[in-house]
Amino acid sequence: MKLTKNDILSLFKANGASRSELDRKSVLFQSVYFQDHLLHVSGVLTDINAPELSKKLNPHSSVQDLSGMDVFDLEDFVQSNQLTLEQANSITPAQLDNLSSKTKSTILDVKSSKLLEEQEIWFSLVEVVQTGLPVSPVEGEQYFERTNGDLTVTFSAPSDLSLPYGQMARKIFIWLVSEAVKSKGSRVTLGKSLKKFVTETLESTWTTGKNGNADAWARMLTSMLGMSITATRKGKLANGKSVEIANLTISKRASLWWSEDYDSELEAYVDFNSGFIDTVRTNAVPGDARAMRGILKEGNCLAFDTYTWLTYRYYKLDVSGLDSTEISLHSLWKQSGSGFSKFGNFKQNYMKALETVSKWYPNAYYKVNDNTLVLFRSTPHVSPKLASAKIKQLADANSPN
Repeated sequence: MKLTKNDILSLFKANGASRSELDRKSVLFQSVYFQDHLLHVSGVLTDINAPELSKKLNPHSSVQDLSGMDVFDLEDFVQSNQLTLEQANSITPAQLDNLSSKTKSTILDVKSSKLLEEQEIWFSLVEVVQTGLPVSPVEGEQYFERTNGDLTVTFSAPSDLSLPYGQMARKIFIWLVSEAVKSKGSRVTLGKSLKKFVTETLESTWTTGKNGNADAWARMLTSMLGMSITATRKGKLANGKSVEIANLTISKRASLWWSEDYDSELEAYVDFNSGFIDTVRTNAVPGDARAMRGILKEGNCLAFDTYTWLTYRYYKLDVSGLDSTEISLHSLWKQSGSGFSKFGNFKQNYMKALETVSKWYPNAYYKVNDNTLVLFRSTPHVSPKLASAKIKQLADANSPN
């Protein structure tokens, strides 16, 4: 409890002090020397000396840029002060990585309070993140398979539908996964025309005529909804081996448009397969929508796949507590959907893809040693805690009253 001037004057007034005596006491109480005596000799806190004491104990409390603090001072500062958003944003990834879990959580909570309102998050499926969709058309039998460690992912489709590929497929897939994660129900509407879905929902170009892309958008969306994904994981048990198999299709039913000028009151829709919803809600990988949109706008599928894979790997690295991890570029070549037949071509294009990702995710720290990619623990581009809060916020908004 802090002693105030009114407390002192009330006490003397109750004992019959005159007006002139009260005035003298008031002047004395506000004296710097008297306040210093109360604090340092008598140990009495007042409303005047308490702020001064706080400044001495926390000399950086008014500082907004904390990037120059060492880790020990920063730990003490965060635990002793009400952190502002400006202060939290000034803390560098290198500082953050060396702080205690409690302090790091405090900082991320402050940043998340604002990011929750501002940051748009898109989601992908972890199995697809680890392999990638095809980049170019799959010729012959509509079957595409990639392996990453103990995971094998197989994409298959009826021959008359073909497999989705390229930039369009990635935009559609990310949108569908994100809607499945965020939606309260199992149905998502696509709007009253394919053109509006492409230009407004996917924020992409729509062209017609001989060299237009309108037919390609229709084929790609149909192929995506007709595709099956089989994820097989092989593991080891104490007394043998294990195999986990998940068969996924995105939709159990869909009603789409069949002409460019389709514009009726009945909107097109997709009814998600319940197994797909359950899978993406437990295995979704969050990413920054602005970064994903920007990379796709450049038309670089390899850079997009690299970004989603890196966000996943940095999250795993952060959770593991390890400082770094090494990945063979040959392994990345074999597991990716890039389609390069020669390793040299893949490596050359992968280095360019990393440069593109760095523009959108500048805090991703890595280096390449010969044919090895070294990832250093970095702040995840989207905080998993923020992603969970965002999902809950959207689900609550979509829930029936």
